[in-house]
Amino acid sequence: MDRDDVANSQLIAEWRLTGAPLPLLLVISPKGSPTGGYILSQATAENLAALVPSPKLEEVQAILNNKKPAFVVFSKKSYSDRTEVLQACKEAVTILKNNAAIVEVDLDDIKEANLIDRLEVDKSSKETTTQVVNVQGQIAGTSSGLPDAAKLAAAAIAPPKSGCCPGGAGSSGCAK
Repeated sequence: MDRDDVANSQLIAEWRLTGAPLPLLLVISPKGSPTGGYILSQATAENLAALVPSPKLEEVQAILNNKKPAFVVFSKKSYSDRTEVLQACKEAVTILKNNAAIVEVDLDDIKEANLIDRLEVDKSSKETTTQVVNVQGQIAGTSSGLPDAAKLAAAAIAPPKSGCCPGGAGSSGCAK
């Protein structure tokens, strides 16, 4: 894309590329959101591939782009607490007047292995893990087992902490 071409001005403004160094290689998710980029000298195949989001990470990013917090539930279909944890998350969404969303990640889904590793979820746990991601893309809370819906909701709207989430779950977060 030519940054000086008027036809590109809307994307240049939306993606905040006005002062970006050139040449720049951007990675755009399948849903059309930029997930990151590198200047040409840093744009290795590995670096660019790492910016391609998994399907569940892209769901989280879409929620954050809509200025909503996310409850990310890591479980397996066999976990006995899975249904109750999802219900607690639904209650938290209700407490937040539907201004939050739930993303369920199957710990056995190979497509999500990188996301699970980046967010440091214990794959050997026998309980469901819930991570609260605030609108800034930060992990605002983590719960193993059955969480308290009110505490989930409170974590989702708590003032942001300094820094960024581990693994850069948010499109504006920082990457490791």
